[in-house]
This record gives sequence, C-alpha cells and structure tokens, in this order.
Amino acid sequence: MPGERDAVGHGYDTPGPVLHQTELEVGEDVVELVPVLVRDQVVEHELRPRLRVDLIHDVAKVWVLGVSDYCEIVPVHVIPLTGTMCSGTRPSRRTLHWGALEFLRDAPMLLSIREDRVNDARQRLESIDEFRGFSILLMVLADYLAGPHVVPAWLRHAPDVGFTVIDIIAPMFIAAIGLTFGASFRARLARDGRHRTIEHFLSRNLALIGIGALFTVLGNVSGLTADRSDWGLLQAIGFAGLVALLFIGVPARLRWLAGLLLLVAYQFQLNSFWLASVLSSTHGGLEGALSWGAMLVMATALGDLFHDVPRGRRRFPAVSAGVLVLGLLLAFIVPVSKNRVSASYVLITLGASSLVFWCFHVLDERLGRSIPILREWGRNSLLLYVMHGVLLGVFVMPQAPGWYELAPVWLVVLQALFMVGTLSWVGWMLDRRHLHFAL
Repeated sequence: MPGERDAVGHGYDTPGPVLHQTELEVGEDVVELVPVLVRDQVVEHELRPRLRVDLIHDVAKVWVLGVSDYCEIVPVHVIPLTGTMCSGTRPSRRTLHWGALEFLRDAPMLLSIREDRVNDARQRLESIDEFRGFSILLMVLADYLAGPHVVPAWLRHAPDVGFTVIDIIAPMFIAAIGLTFGASFRARLARDGRHRTIEHFLSRNLALIGIGALFTVLGNVSGLTADRSDWGLLQAIGFAGLVALLFIGVPARLRWLAGLLLLVAYQFQLNSFWLASVLSSTHGGLEGALSWGAMLVMATALGDLFHDVPRGRRRFPAVSAGVLVLGLLLAFIVPVSKNRVSASYVLITLGASSLVFWCFHVLDERLGRSIPILREWGRNSLLLYVMHGVLLGVFVMPQAPGWYELAPVWLVVLQALFMVGTLSWVGWMLDRRHLHFAL
C-alpha cells in the first residue's frame, strides 16, 4: 500500500518486519482479549473494554481500556509481519483517523498477547472484587446482628479487650482498599497528572467522611444505633484514606516503616493520654482513625507486593502470615482490642485479612472457581452499604414487641436473609447493566 493516504492526508508506507514493545491496559471486566482485531477507533466487546491505537512516530501503541479505575499493565507485542512504518507526520494521540485504522487493519498485524498474564489479571481483579464483596456482606450482617438479643456474644463485637469473628470484618475491607489503592493511584497519576490525582483522592476520602457523618447523625436521630455515636466506620475509612495518601508516593518498604511508626506513636498516645476518649467513641473516634490509617498504609504495601508478579506474589502469603504472627506476639504486651484499635489488633487483623484474600485468589487461580454474587457486591460496595442502612430501618424503627430486639431465632434468620437477598438482587441487576457506582 505505498503512497496511500488517510482521510486528512497523512501518508504511510508498507510496513516491514519489526517488533514493537507496547503496553496493554486491562480493565476489570476484560475476560478474553485474544484475538483482538483492529477495526475502529473504539471496539466494543461484550464486556465493554475499549480499544485505541495510537501512532506516534514509528511506534504503534495499543490500549485496551476497561471501565474501572483500577487496571493492570501487562506487556503486549505489536508485530507488523511485512514492511515498515515510515517516520513523519502521524495522527495525534487523541485523534486516530479512519485511514490509519484501515492501514492497521489491512496490514497483516499480529497482536501477540501473553494469554496467561491476561487471564491472571482477570483472576486477580475478580478475587479482589469477591474479597471486597465478602467484607461488605459481612459488614451488613454484623450491623443487623448487633440488635437482636438472641444473637450469641461471639457474633457481636468484643466489648473491649478480646476478639470475636466480627472484629475482623472492618479490617478486611481496609485490606481490600489497600489491594487497589496504589495501583489506582499510579494509573490515575499517569493519566491525569499529580494535581488532579491528589484532588480526586482527597475529594473521595472527604466524601466518605461526610457520608459517614450523615449516617451517624441519622442513626442517632432515628434510633438505628443502639448507643449514640459520634464517629462511624465510613468516617474511619475516609480518614485512613487521607493518612495513606500522605505515603502512597513512597516505596513500599518506606510505607511499611511509616505504618509501623504510626502504630507505635498511636499506641504510646493511647496508653498515655487517649484511652478514655478512644473508648468513648465507636471505631476509636478521631484518635483511633490514626491507627486505622496505619493499617491502610501497610495494606497498600501488601497490595503492591501482591501485584509484583511473580516474585512478590509468591511472598505475599508468607509476609501476611508474618504480620499475623507479629501481632500475636505483640498481644502478650498490648491487649487485643477493636474498640481501642490497638497495635496488636491492627497487625493480627491485617495479616489474617490478607490470608483470607489469598484464599479467594487461590480459589480463582488454582481451582478456576469464582463466586459471582460476591463479585457483584464488591463492584457496588459503597452503594449497597448505604442501601443497607435504609433496609435496617425497616427492622429497627418499628417498636412492635418481638419484631427486632426480642425477635426469635427463626425471625432473625428470615430478616437477615431478606436483607442480604434484596441487596444481592440489586447488586446483580446493576452488574448485569454494567452500572458500577464508586466515589
């Protein structure tokens, strides 16, 4: 095709045998990317990835863009089998003209994508979604089970010093945030620049604090919360996100150090000055948010380790177990307490939460199994968590005897199934329509 020109007069010559290294950006909904045929500026697959080809000088760059902020960068080779692309004027990165696309389509071009890496990225994202959904589902159940008197103590938060299975749920969600925090930050940084990226993360976490404050006020006014509260879980998570934002730009080793130092400083302040204030607030209050922030800072380092394939991935379960063991050893000195957000509690739950996530990853990678209902919960986690507050009011606000607090076991089970079933249906409908709501 020598001498042909595109719609705006850009020329090109017949390509020759040359190997170009480029990048493939895989979004969370991309399941299968082989083969990919370049036919238009945007190619719609059934799971809605978008494909764009940029011609910059002698390099063809292929981008497959998904629908989520989080993405995984993996290598792809663009190999024109005959001829060579000439240098000279090219369509800009932002505008790819039809003539150039016709050239790329007609030239025998092979996109050699490492299928195992693509499938690995798919599994990784699904396992993160499922883990996040699992934590949100448990948070919803824990909020409901806090009221009925028939619920045993081991299905409630420990009153102060001590640990129950419910006490690991919030740290699991923090760990899920940490798994994507660094990758999402770096992807947005490359796309939007530092100023807009920091602005985005600031506004997102401040919005979480605001939504949490609104929930706290409404809960106190309506009686949805058994005890009046001045600090909710969303406020703790939002503040933790602000703390993590301060350190996300430094290497993972320094984040480990920063997280541990923050934890030491918090524990010292807790033992010396803050204990009464922390115990008077749910989730540790504003002071306890510093400890949640330390947890998230270390969770981002664990997340980066997981995404470091293959060396870091192999070390992930061992490092997670090491964090858990460190927390158990510290428990001989520092009491384990979710209400105090103590240092031992943070390390034990962070390590255990990461190992729970590893089980989801192994389920996907080794056994090829996934849990769609949890994935649907994970993709609209914030919306479903907000909606659960409305459903909870259906059970809490009516003051009929035996309806909620004094409800028998069968009614508690029925109400819990109704809440989970309703939210699962909403999550399924939204995911089916590719509607994913996030800050």
